[in-house]
Amino acid sequence: MVQVFYDMNCSLCSNIINKLRKSNSNYKIDFYDRSELNVFIKNKNDQEFIKEVDSIILVENSEIRYYSDAVMRLFMLTGGIFRILAFFLVVVPRFIRDIGYKVIARYRHRLKCHVSK
Repeated sequence: MVQVFYDMNCSLCSNIINKLRKSNSNYKIDFYDRSELNVFIKNKNDQEFIKEVDSIILVENSEIRYYSDAVMRLFMLTGGIFRILAFFLVVVPRFIRDIGYKVIARYRHRLKCHVSK
């Protein structure tokens, strides 16, 4: 099972997650607000590190992924068009993907997105 923790107060994040939920038909993914992370992650060092990271967090078999790695894995698991997008992202070096992710994360609350349900 996979747990994904994201900023539910972010309309951009919520909109993307809603699209992923609709596309995901063949893999068990549970979505939670970031505030619930401490319930699932017991290691104190991991908890402290994750508090400092402004990112989506994906936990799969006790492996923690964040920034663009979390997004890529989530896209792979969701399938469909998202899997194709993940294959394109794989060829981009991680440090470049992470820079792009951090720029979007920094300004995500300024973006006005209609949240689809």
